[in-house]
This record gives sequence, structure tokens and C-alpha cells, in this order.
Amino acid sequence: MPEHSLLVRTISGRWESVGTSPESFAKGPFARHQPAPDRNGILWPRLGLGLVLGALILCTFLFLDAEKIEALARWLETHRSPSAIGIFMGIGVAAVVLLVPGPVIAVFGGALYGKVAGFGIVLASVAIGQSVAYVIGRFLLRDWVVEFASRRITRFPLIDSVVAREGWKFVLLLRLSPLLPDSVLNYVLAVTAISYHVYVVTSLVAVVPWTVGFVYVGSLAHNVAEAAHSGVRVSPTTLAVSMAVSVVALGLLGWLAARVSRRALAEALDDKRLSGDQHSA
Repeated sequence: MPEHSLLVRTISGRWESVGTSPESFAKGPFARHQPAPDRNGILWPRLGLGLVLGALILCTFLFLDAEKIEALARWLETHRSPSAIGIFMGIGVAAVVLLVPGPVIAVFGGALYGKVAGFGIVLASVAIGQSVAYVIGRFLLRDWVVEFASRRITRFPLIDSVVAREGWKFVLLLRLSPLLPDSVLNYVLAVTAISYHVYVVTSLVAVVPWTVGFVYVGSLAHNVAEAAHSGVRVSPTTLAVSMAVSVVALGLLGWLAARVSRRALAEALDDKRLSGDQHSA
């Protein structure tokens, strides 16, 4: 008896002819999309990630106190040892993982370590934090992140598809656009088709501009406070001009990045939507 065939559209968007028998389905284009069995070896890494995430949340609640934060800042300012820098970087990593806005840690780092050292320390902290968030989002909280993104982000399926096609270029545009907060985007990108290495490099490049700006603001604020504390008279005009230039520069940079990336994102999404409509026609 001859086997009938069906013309089906696979997940990748291609139309393929598939036989209707069970053997054909097992060997056809759907075979590679069958979910792999859950192995016991995956359990322990997930438990370990869960413990790390729980410890980070616990430390956050323990230090949510103005006096403790001030005492920690004073201690970090007076201790310039590698261990103290390591503690600050640990705080920065935890901040990224726990969705704390990036400018907070950047300003803090600029105030403590200055423009050059502060930039390097903050950038390293953010890069590690983004990597940890990617691992957590992909292996520990994947189901929850997918459900959240599907429910709260109307274009998530389209974004996922364009990321798979465009790779690092689209990820860079997402990072520069105001579509999603950067901390949330860490987890959303973790459940897309983007690879770990492309995610890390592209995300690191994308955060450099705002890291430079906010570290500079923190360093400037620290220098002004230190001058006032030591009795040096600071000209109000000089202070106002310096702060105004910093704020305007950051605002202009953000506006330009948002405008360019928003336009490019819209074009990429429209191209993908049109491509999908043509395939389905």
C-alpha cells in the first residue's frame, strides 16, 4: 500500500514533505525537534544554581539597611586590597543577577575606584553577572523565563526567531534599545537560540558606553564630596556645568542609541514577519 505524504512547515520555517507512517515521522524533520529525555545528571547543577541564587537573595535582604550599606561603602573605600575588590565585584555580580539596575553599581564603582580602575572593575563585574544570569536563565529557570516572556512580551516569538537568524547583530540592537531593561534582557536572551559565547561578547560590548558614563558620574560626585569635606571651596558654577555636561552626554548617548536601535529592530522584525507571511501564503 503506497504511503501518503503531507506538506508540513517545520520550526525552522521550511516546507518539507513528510510521510504519514510512524516510521517516517520518527526519521523526518520532526525527529531532531523531539525533546531529549531528562537525565539525572542535570539535577545536581540545577540544585547548585538554586543554592547560589538563594544565597544571593538572602544576602540582599540582610544588607537592605542604610547603615549597613554605608558601613560597607566606608570599609570598601578604606581597603584597596584584592579581597576588598573581590567583595565589591561579588556585590556587582549579585546586583546583575538580582535585576538591580546597572547604573547603581556603575556609579558606586566610580565613586570608590575612580574613572579608570572603576570602569575596569565594574565592567568585569557586569560581564560575570551577565554570564551567571545566562546560565541561571537557560538551565535553572528556563521554563519560568519562557512563560514570563511569552506572557509579558508580545513580540517574544518573533524576537526569538530573529535572534536565531541574525545572531549577534540583533542581540546588540536589543541591548542598545529601550525595549527591555538590560537586567531582564539577560534572562530573556538566555532562552533564545543565541550561543553563550556570542551572548557574552555582544553583551559586554553593548554595556561599555553606559558603563563609561555612569562610572564617570560616580567619580565626579566622589571628587566633589571629597573636596568639600577637606575644606576646598568648590565653585557652584563649575560643579553645575560638570554635572550638566555629564547628564546631557549620557542622555544624548541613550537617545541616539535608542533611536537607531529602535529603527533597526523594527525593520528586522518587519522583515521577519513579511518572510513568515510569504512562506505561509
